[in-house]
Amino acid sequence: MDGLMDFSEILYGLCVENNLSNNEAVRLLHNHNHNEFCKLDSVTFSRWKCGYSKPAFYKQLYVVKYLGGSFYKFILENDFDCQSKLCMRRQTIVRGFIRSVDFSMNAFSYGQCFNEYDLEISKHSFAEHQEIFGRFYRNIDALEDFKDEIYKKCKNISYEVIIVKDKDNIILGHLVRNINLEKVVRNQKYFIDLHKDKIKKSVLINLAYYQTSKIFFEIIVYAIANYVLDCINDKEVAYVFVPSLKPILRLCESIFEAKVIKCYPSKSGNTVGVYLMEFDIMKIIASPIIIKELQKSIKCVLSRKKVDYNGRFLSNSESPEIIVKETL
Repeated sequence: MDGLMDFSEILYGLCVENNLSNNEAVRLLHNHNHNEFCKLDSVTFSRWKCGYSKPAFYKQLYVVKYLGGSFYKFILENDFDCQSKLCMRRQTIVRGFIRSVDFSMNAFSYGQCFNEYDLEISKHSFAEHQEIFGRFYRNIDALEDFKDEIYKKCKNISYEVIIVKDKDNIILGHLVRNINLEKVVRNQKYFIDLHKDKIKKSVLINLAYYQTSKIFFEIIVYAIANYVLDCINDKEVAYVFVPSLKPILRLCESIFEAKVIKCYPSKSGNTVGVYLMEFDIMKIIASPIIIKELQKSIKCVLSRKKVDYNGRFLSNSESPEIIVKETL
């Protein structure tokens, strides 16, 4: 299957379906995301529609979204083999991250995992979340002021949590989304200022905990799969707290094209500092180490939604294998 032809056919179909001329489509893209499409003109758009050229893959995702296409169908029905290879430099970065997580880094993990595990989604109130994860946050002194400020002013904040548990119900990892970003921004002097329009398009992700690189990638893929199905029309930017460890920073900056926004140094000097990083969610989706596994994960989540979906993912024995190590 030719990915270039697929995009041009979809683009042509969207213009016909919505009765859009090239100029009208270009104006629509400008209005939705001026930063990404400010240099786009009708001539270039016409070349995309005719299949003579194509935008970067993450921009294809934006185009499908803004012109009203079925985003998850675009992902499911394409062959992304051309997107699944990393250059040598990026292969080295991913290898370094895997080695660090699997063999030397334990500051952000729960310990060894010898059992099968499940991934599930839960929603927590502030009190529930602190009861389960408060001890881990207290171990990160770089975010102590940030957490204290939330505790004092924002107790009505709620969280959506992806939790990794083994068969004994022991937590092996998690990824936490703060549902009320507007409350954090409004009440926080230890965060960053964001315009109200940016807040509407953004999510805040707390520090992730994971025992192995495999769990890390499975959490990311599962989170993105649920995002594609539930939040694609609302959110485009993720602000993520990331430990200031070189292998992780290199992965975020070089593989996911994230930017450092704010630094939270360790207060004691004895623990790891934290960076707040800004991620373009479309660039995460478009990453070669994500897109192929995302297709599988979306199918799994859809099958659960069609039946009795309660946030549960397939067990580890059934879940798709992350192919990072194999492709490297």
